[in-house]
Amino acid sequence: MLRQGRETMIAFRQPIFPGDVGSDVLAVKRALRRMGIRGSGAMNTTRRAGPAFVATLRAAQRRHGVSGGGKYDRDTHAFIAPHFDARAQTLYRAAAIRRHAIPHPPAGDAATNAKRLLEFHALRTYQPDSAADLDDIEATAAGHAVRNRSGRLVHIDARVMRVLVHLIERGHTIGTSALCSDHHDDGPHGHAGGFAVDISSIDGHSLASHSARALVLTVDRELHEAGVLRPRQLISGGVGNVRDPQISLLSIPGADAFFGPSTMLEHTNHIHVGY
Repeated sequence: MLRQGRETMIAFRQPIFPGDVGSDVLAVKRALRRMGIRGSGAMNTTRRAGPAFVATLRAAQRRHGVSGGGKYDRDTHAFIAPHFDARAQTLYRAAAIRRHAIPHPPAGDAATNAKRLLEFHALRTYQPDSAADLDDIEATAAGHAVRNRSGRLVHIDARVMRVLVHLIERGHTIGTSALCSDHHDDGPHGHAGGFAVDISSIDGHSLASHSARALVLTVDRELHEAGVLRPRQLISGGVGNVRDPQISLLSIPGADAFFGPSTMLEHTNHIHVGY
């Protein structure tokens, strides 16, 4: 055990990701209740890190200025472990060390198209407007999974790589601001599951600028006509952080009636392409 001021703190053992099961999860639940964290009363007494646990942990992280994103990590342990009672300490020490399995790559040609994107990057026709996107593409090109914001390993879907190659081969220079590891956890069917990409610049024009309007209309229409690459989700609300009715009409499956006005407004500086 480590000394931290007047408190005796049990040493950090392992992270806890959403969905994990173990006696250490129950130990942290007990501590969160002792701390009086908002939402702690909604947690059950099982050993699973379910949605209520994750929401309460996020609230505790916000209170202490830690950006753990609902994952119990070493920084989070530093302010929660001093609140372990004797029972929680016993539970935490007794927890088995988990081994998170690496998922098998999906069928398809994600690696081939990721390698093509790396070639386009060298030619400057692909631009990672977020540096983490290049890391995700390099990992995919090597056939590796990437770790999302909740700490889960996932393989990026082949269509995400293919649609970027498709647009570049049509003559565009494409920049992206989020693939998987650099996007908040939006669930297993979104970025966090490897099924989406955010396009943030086209032909050198940032979508945060009104100068990109005609280009956004062009790319959105090309995505509608992309055959098997036509996205399940196309969220495109405007440019320059301003709503544009003509652009919004091209959203799939719909704009305000489906995604809602607030979501559409959030997508006025990038195009969300999801499968």
